[in-house]
Amino acid sequence: MIVTDLGLPGIDGFEMCRRLQNDERRREVPIVAITGRYFSPADVARARREGCRAVLIKPFVGDDLVAEVERIRKRG
Repeated sequence: MIVTDLGLPGIDGFEMCRRLQNDERRREVPIVAITGRYFSPADVARARREGCRAVLIKPFVGDDLVAEVERIRKRG
């Protein structure tokens, strides 16, 4: 599982997710995006289209991240 911020230096998180999804060896690795910058419903939908299985908006509590990781882990 990859937990990443969408606001990365040099490459945005959307592009990183797109590249991972296009890489056959990494396509099945779940991605959880964290963001404080991209928070509109359209941005969340875009992150999901790019391969994110969950998007957490800052600020959030650690239990939210744990819950998303567990949800994804159980679904396989």
